[in-house]
Amino acid sequence: MLILFYNKYDLRIPDLFEKNRELTDFLNYLVEEIQLESEAIKEIKEELYPILDALELKNMKLEVIYVQPELPEILTHSHILTEVRKGEQRIEQGDYAGAITSSKTLVESVIKELLLVFEPENESKIDGYDLPKLFKHLKKHLNMNDLEIKNDATNEKERFKTKYAESLSHIVRGFTSVVQGLAEIRNLSGDSHLPAVKASKHHAVMAVNASITICNFLFHTYKYQQEAKQKVK
Repeated sequence: MLILFYNKYDLRIPDLFEKNRELTDFLNYLVEEIQLESEAIKEIKEELYPILDALELKNMKLEVIYVQPELPEILTHSHILTEVRKGEQRIEQGDYAGAITSSKTLVESVIKELLLVFEPENESKIDGYDLPKLFKHLKKHLNMNDLEIKNDATNEKERFKTKYAESLSHIVRGFTSVVQGLAEIRNLSGDSHLPAVKASKHHAVMAVNASITICNFLFHTYKYQQEAKQKVK
C-alpha cells in the first residue's frame, strides 16, 4: 500500500520499503540493521513524511470500514471444532463432568447464535430459553420440523423419496431427544454444581460426540440454506 502511495505522488520509494516487502523482512531489518530504537523510529518517520505531506496537500481522507461477517463467530466451522477440542481435552484430563458441561454449552451457544440471526429482536427472550426450547424454536427456522410425508406415491422413484423423507424425520426426532438428553445429563452430572451422579468416561465421550454431530448438522444446514438463497437472488 505504501508503494502505491509513493508511485501515485511520483515519490522515490525508499530502500527501507523497496527491499523489505514483507512485514517479517521489515521487522528483521529494524532489529538487525538499526540497533537503537530511537534511530529506528527516526528513520521510519523520515521515510513516511513525504507521504504524510502529500496526503495533507491533497486533503485525502483514509477510512477503515468494518464489514460485518455473514456468520457470527461461533458459527464458523473452525470455531465449532475449537470448542469441541476443549471438551476432548477435558476427557483426556479426566474431567468428565467438565466435558459434559462443555458439550451442552457448545450446542446451546450455537443454537442461540443461529436464533439471533433469525430473531434479532428477541434476544432477551432467547437468553431465557432452556436448551430444548431453543432447539424447538430453531427447528422451525431451519425447516427441521417433521416433514409432510405423503403415502400416495405412484411409482418406485416417488416411493424412494417418501422413504427418504421418513428417514430424515426419524433423524431429526433423534436430534430432539439428544438435545433433551444433553440438557438433563449436564444438570445431573455436570460441573456447574455438586453433581447428583458421577460422570463416567464413556458418558462424557458420548456427550462430546453428540455435540459434534448436532453442531456440524446445524452449521451445514444453515450454510446450505444461505447458499440456496444466494442462488435464488
